[in-house]
Amino acid sequence: NIQSIIYKYPQTPVVQLGGGHDHIFPLLKSIHETMPNKSLNIINLDAHLDTRKDASPHSGTPFRQFSRFSKKRFNLHQICIQKESNAKENFQQLQNCTMRIHYIENSINILNNLISDSIVLSKDWINILSIDLDVMDSNIFKSCSAINPSGLNFEQLDQSIKTYQDKISHQEFIGFYE
Repeated sequence: NIQSIIYKYPQTPVVQLGGGHDHIFPLLKSIHETMPNKSLNIINLDAHLDTRKDASPHSGTPFRQFSRFSKKRFNLHQICIQKESNAKENFQQLQNCTMRIHYIENSINILNNLISDSIVLSKDWINILSIDLDVMDSNIFKSCSAINPSGLNFEQLDQSIKTYQDKISHQEFIGFYE
C-alpha cells in the first residue's frame, strides 16, 4: 500500500503510473494520513479541472473528493486548463482549498515559471506534481481519451518535470494519469 512505501522509504521518489485521474485521490489521502503535520500543495497539469460535483467518484472528481476528505487547508494549482472544456460549476472553489487556475493559452509560454512559482518551499508543506495526460497535444499523443489540440509537447512536459524536480527539497511525489 502507498502509506507503507512512504513510511519505509521517506526520501525515495514516489511515482504513480496509470489509471484514470481518480487514482490521485488514494495518493493524496495516503500522503495526508502518513504526514499529518504537513500541508499538501498540488500542482496539476491538466486540460480539465477534475473538480466535478458528481455523487460518485471518478476521474473527474478527485480534487473535490479530496477537499471533502481533508480537514486541513491545501493548495491546488491547475495549470494548462482549457476554458471551453470545463463546466462552470467546476470553477467553484473547493472547501479547505486555495485553487489557482492558469489557462492553456496563458500557460504554455510561461509554464516552467508557473510550476516553479507554485512550489511551496517549506518543511511544513509537501508538493505533489499531478500530470493528467490529456494535457498533451493530441497530434503527438493520440491515445488519450480526451482530445486536446493545443496541449503540451514532449519537450514541454519533460521540462515541466525537471523544473519540479530541481526546485523541491523533499520527497518527490509525481503521478501520471489518463
